[in-house]
Amino acid sequence: MTESIYSAISKILKNYGAKTIGEAEYNKMLISLLDWTAKVGIRRDKSETQHLYGFFVDLIEAKCMILFDETNGPKMIRSLALIVHYDAFDKNSESIQVKGRIVDVLKKMKSTEVSFTQWIEAAKLDENADEDYRPMSDPPPLRSSSRVPMTLSIPSPFL
Repeated sequence: MTESIYSAISKILKNYGAKTIGEAEYNKMLISLLDWTAKVGIRRDKSETQHLYGFFVDLIEAKCMILFDETNGPKMIRSLALIVHYDAFDKNSESIQVKGRIVDVLKKMKSTEVSFTQWIEAAKLDENADEDYRPMSDPPPLRSSSRVPMTLSIPSPFL
């Protein structure tokens, strides 16, 4: 249910924009979406992934400045990296397209964004930090005594 609500919020923000809602309210709602996806993300209702994360990619491509500060940049990286890593997408063409766009955006950000390295570190992308994010059907990650950086498994069609 929560996933559907956040997806609905992203659809409202995308379709009505800051001019209709008001910039301050729009930014609050956007940050709320970002906070939620960085902590939990979509784990059950994969049909909503394409809408919510497609909206985030649209904002990144439009250079929405609120997503590029030192607080929200790491959240965005974490949100996008984990949704790709756990492959929380339907197998329909629109979802596959959104996944490809996310991978492309992450690659582009890595090659052009000066803050990318700091954002990756701040996003705390490792096997222990993402336990709550895993889709419900995934087995728990292997535990080790030390924190091991998580590697993104990007399917070969997106490389």
